[in-house]
Amino acid sequence: MTANRLPGGLIEGGEIFTLNRMPMYLDANGVKDFWQAPRPVLDALLHSMRSQPKVEAAMEVRVGSDERRKLEEFAKCQYGALNTAPDIDNNGNLSTPEYVPCSERGNCPVEGVGCSSIMVQQGIFLTKIETRVFKLVIWPDRIIAAMLEMNELTIKTHWKNIRMKMGLQSKLQIVHWATERGII
Repeated sequence: MTANRLPGGLIEGGEIFTLNRMPMYLDANGVKDFWQAPRPVLDALLHSMRSQPKVEAAMEVRVGSDERRKLEEFAKCQYGALNTAPDIDNNGNLSTPEYVPCSERGNCPVEGVGCSSIMVQQGIFLTKIETRVFKLVIWPDRIIAAMLEMNELTIKTHWKNIRMKMGLQSKLQIVHWATERGII
């Protein structure tokens, strides 16, 4: 049995992703400009943004008060990773916001409000430092320690906590999990 390696949206539902800093929409009919997504998709995103006042305010900090720009930014920050899980199902239900590998991580004034941390199980998120370690999973612990200017034992402790949160036993399983979700 082979795992699904197709982007979400090609099999069912739809997938939002970012291309050249612009949100795009992918479904079984192909890639479209974000604003050409089906009306129910745009309505679901708008409803989700408006139902979260802190997130909507974060979008306003990023792009100003223009409603179209806020919705584009919301889509990019909450659903902009291209991965194998559709962001919206065929019934118009949005998935849980996903971790989006953004070049502004660490420098964004609304990080953690306008975007998601890595959720490893329903309601269980990695901390910021665990996320930094997690994204370096392909490296040996001693290299990660040097890159993050930490003690190697501290890195090993973070890995223990990450594996416990994820319910996984090895770095290989973590690499597989992160690759499937487009995180690494």
